[in-house]
Amino acid sequence: MFLRHAARAGSAALALALVAALAAAPHALSPYYRSLVLAVLADTARAVAWAFLSGPTRYLSLATGAFFGAGAYATAMTGGRLPWPVRVAAGVAALLALLVGVLAMRLRGPYFAVFTFGLAELGKHVLIWYEMRVSGTVGRLLLAPRRRWRPATRCSPSPRSPSSPRCSCADRRGATRSSPSGRTRSARRRWASTRPP
Repeated sequence: MFLRHAARAGSAALALALVAALAAAPHALSPYYRSLVLAVLADTARAVAWAFLSGPTRYLSLATGAFFGAGAYATAMTGGRLPWPVRVAAGVAALLALLVGVLAMRLRGPYFAVFTFGLAELGKHVLIWYEMRVSGTVGRLLLAPRRRWRPATRCSPSPRSPSSPRCSCADRRGATRSSPSGRTRSARRRWASTRPP
């Protein structure tokens, strides 16, 4: 009895630690590892969706990728236009799954597998046709927002106006930004030629 409670408490603690790690991941990971974690989570979600249907029913469903792709495409199409494109993507994927489910649940055995495979291929080719003929592109690209660039030097605001973005500090070699020391020879010559006599 005690072992069951300890196992449940350990599982709950592990789940909380995993949720905390996933919540901190976007801020702690580099862009490469962030995209890697997102790809692993997307594949995990697809595997769980496939297991929900194929596990209890013993049906071989090959259309899980089509539903996933429909949601991803809806996200790409509405991502820049709506504040929460995931809701639209979930609605599109659920509507497609409902329509396919009404048709496919009457099939049994290999017929179900062939139908779902054909559905996935049909969806892929319809989207390729639409992209090439109607929108004139070959796919969608989702870009992460760029972080604002900040200078690498340590600067403090100008004492004259604290809100000014200009720096009054010295660069790495100890010279102020208005002096020519620490620059290349050609930059020093240009600086000397523009200086009033």
